Amino acid sequence: MENKYIPNYAVHPGVVLADDLKLAKITQKELAVKTGIPKTIINEIIKGKRGINAKIAVLFERVFAYEASYWLRLQSFYEETLARLELEKGIDAPYRQVAKPDEVAILCSFRQESYKAYCEAFVLAS
Repeated sequence: MENKYIPNYAVHPGVVLADDLKLAKITQKELAVKTGIPKTIINEIIKGKRGINAKIAVLFERVFAYEASYWLRLQSFYEETLARLELEKGIDAPYRQVAKPDEVAILCSFRQESYKAYCEAFVLAS
């Protein structure tokens, strides 16, 4: 029998982005300046109103310790989870339950220490 992880809620990549901004101690405005992405778009991603596309992922790659594919996988997993939840529950409209901050802290804990060390070793380019 195969063990398969089937989440019962979807975590938007914006929740992870907000966590990363906090860890890196940079603001949305600073991220906007570093990436050239308008602050309004960054805010919409964090609020779960907009997804992360390939261009945004590449721009995030320049600031954070993660490759663009990491951000795209987060977005893809979020969309896949939404689809599964919709089909499971028979919901026509998207099921947009976002995890609470403490739930996300558990989800993101596996990478916090390595990211913190990265930020300390290589000060984010200004």
